[in-house]
Amino acid sequence: MSYAIFIGAAFILTVIAWLRPSHAGVCGGVLLVFAILFAGLRGASNDYGDYVTMFRDIQTSTSSLLETVYIGKDPLFGLLIMGIQAAGLGVQAVFLLSAAIALSLKAKAFSRIFGEFATPLFITLCTTYFLHEYTQMRVAIALGFAFLGLIALSERRKLLWLIFTFLAAGFHISMVAVLVCELPFVLEWDNSWALASFLGGGLAGLAAVSHIFSLLAVVSERTSEYQYGDTLSTHGLLLACMEAAVIVILNLVLLRDEVHPGRARLWKICLVLQIAGIGMFLVLADRAPGLGFRLEELMNAFGVFVITGAIFRRSYQTWALAFIYCVGAFAVVGASHLLLPYELSTQQIW
Repeated sequence: MSYAIFIGAAFILTVIAWLRPSHAGVCGGVLLVFAILFAGLRGASNDYGDYVTMFRDIQTSTSSLLETVYIGKDPLFGLLIMGIQAAGLGVQAVFLLSAAIALSLKAKAFSRIFGEFATPLFITLCTTYFLHEYTQMRVAIALGFAFLGLIALSERRKLLWLIFTFLAAGFHISMVAVLVCELPFVLEWDNSWALASFLGGGLAGLAAVSHIFSLLAVVSERTSEYQYGDTLSTHGLLLACMEAAVIVILNLVLLRDEVHPGRARLWKICLVLQIAGIGMFLVLADRAPGLGFRLEELMNAFGVFVITGAIFRRSYQTWALAFIYCVGAFAVVGASHLLLPYELSTQQIW
């Protein structure tokens, strides 16, 4: 019931923002606060206990500063926890502050492109919110910085892109994959032939390297906990391909009709990320399925820009396809193991 109320209220706020554009800012702000509190005050999720343990291990650590930081797995997240502790805040502040940082960064990126963030934030709730802000908090924060980096790259502000990308990687190392996929645009190799060669060569190289280096197995061991374990189901493969196909189709439609150079460049970057994600997923399906799924899910998160763009396009066909995608994505979330019975935390914030 808590989830139904949350999504229902978010939908109403988004509809009001659509019907009354002058209220979009207020509706978006209310939705942002609501989403932060819903994730930040939760008392249960798949990774909740792991983060509580991480907080306490850092709190009681007698190791060196560097070793203590890496208890947080990624350096900037470890520093965030240490900063929270230095401010005298409790363990629940980690969840509340993480949700606030991640969603605020994403709202900033959405506003930069669409002029408001109520609609893309609602799409986020339907697609990645329960996987990221509600569960994998480090990825959520990293994606917030990566979204801002995407905007900077589309505007050719390369130094700002570099700063945001390194911040993203500091919160989750998997963001290095995003950095690599965006390199052609940094180097201005963004014509169709160059991008096709980059993607084809990169995926072929990944396939070759995955046979050679045992390091891949170590990375896979860390990421395989998220989905599929050591094997890949046919259902998971079909679902990933269907999701990718929808976003690629919408992306191509947006690219065909876009007249603004900066936004056209953004759609092109999103298209490369999406194709790279599904390509890595297929290449690694037999060798490191956990890693392959994680990379595909990471790249797929950038699809929120494409889905939002398709909805704002207000074409019946693209709007309908985007709406069906959101409903289907939320149905998958609802059928997954992510939505544990909602309960408020009993942990201290301060």
